[in-house]
Amino acid sequence: MTDILNHDTLGSLRELGDEFFKELIPVFLESSQNQIELLRQGVLERNKANIEATAHSLKGASYGQGAQELAEICGKMEEGGREGDLAEMDELMTRLEKSYQLTVSALKKLL
Repeated sequence: MTDILNHDTLGSLRELGDEFFKELIPVFLESSQNQIELLRQGVLERNKANIEATAHSLKGASYGQGAQELAEICGKMEEGGREGDLAEMDELMTRLEKSYQLTVSALKKLL
């Protein structure tokens, strides 16, 4: 199983300054919550384009913030949306939401 956080990425972000780090994480958490809601809507509507685009965006933001597991799940959702394979989307969405809660908890501990 993948680690929730990539500590190397987080260490690099901290090197940019503690104040910057403490501002960056809350912004990510807020914007990612909005993206998860859009992704949830895309899954409910079986909207392949929405799933692909939103998962791609959230994947990039997640990797950038060290949210390793979240990014990997998004990658699977993005691929499914691109290929039109929606069979596992409900399960992936459930995994994404659980991972997001763990990610939020882990990141908040770093603040």
